Amino acid sequence: MEGEDAVKASEGYKLVVVDAQVLSKEEILFMQDRGQQVYTYLNIGSLEMFRSYFEELHHLIEKPYQDWEDEYWINVSSKEWQRFIEEKLVISLLEKNVDGFWIDNVDVYSQIPTEAIYLGVEATLKGVMTHEKPVIVNSGNEFVELYAQRSNQVNDILTGVNQETVFSTINFEDQTFGIQTEVEQNYYIDYLNAMEDLDKDVFLLEYTKDNHLEKEIQDYAKERGWNVYISNSIELNGK
Repeated sequence: MEGEDAVKASEGYKLVVVDAQVLSKEEILFMQDRGQQVYTYLNIGSLEMFRSYFEELHHLIEKPYQDWEDEYWINVSSKEWQRFIEEKLVISLLEKNVDGFWIDNVDVYSQIPTEAIYLGVEATLKGVMTHEKPVIVNSGNEFVELYAQRSNQVNDILTGVNQETVFSTINFEDQTFGIQTEVEQNYYIDYLNAMEDLDKDVFLLEYTKDNHLEKEIQDYAKERGWNVYISNSIELNGK
């Protein structure tokens, strides 16, 4: 979703997550003027073919990204990649006056669980945090849990976490949704409880067309004081 479409679709929400790389500073200021906080999507763990910098950095690709065509896991241990994220992407997004960062694909560590990748993710998150803006880590729970175990805190890598599919599931083969298993659901809730205990913001992102499940999720999030967004589209272009 680009430009005017993203601005229009985000109307009515207090906090919005957009891909600020494809929006102008004026469009972001417009959303802020109507009372919205604007966080930008920032992909630190993979490289999409549609990005203008794909050819420049595709030599850092590690392997294909399952279920997402034209996207590849990247070698985040590369100093070239880290400098690109921190010195180009982050700075260009800050120049557009974004309010915070929504960090995706930290779970590159679960895909490539090496110490070098771990350290690359750590360095990148710490770099983003130096700008004193909210930093929400989407999924990436394996990395975050290990970091918390090693450091006894997560204050220098994030201000909040978002977890997808705590209550719902996605079947990518036929593009349908289902209900999360009790085991997985309990694991995710334990993780989010631990983040809440560390005084971090908690967000849920769920996918369903089931009205009954949607109400259950909304009620649970309201009771816990957690933020939730429920989409009826894998591409997040639904409600």
